Amino acid sequence: MEGGTTLKLTAKAYPATAKDGSVSWNSSDESVATVDGNVLVTSLKKGSAIIKAIANDGSGVYGSRTITVTST
Repeated sequence: MEGGTTLKLTAKAYPATAKDGSVSWNSSDESVATVDGNVLVTSLKKGSAIIKAIANDGSGVYGSRTITVTST
């Protein structure tokens, strides 16, 4: 990603019949990239950040993507 751009992410919980299929999102480095309540990632400065979707069911299961910002 280039600095100042945005990217929309999605996540699905499995199984589809899960009692709580919701997830929480976070960024490992909010000075590089942030993620908001609409799951919109905004790149801020050059570097890398890991964006995680964490299951809210208490299982500790998560999925992640590394976002690399190449320029600002």
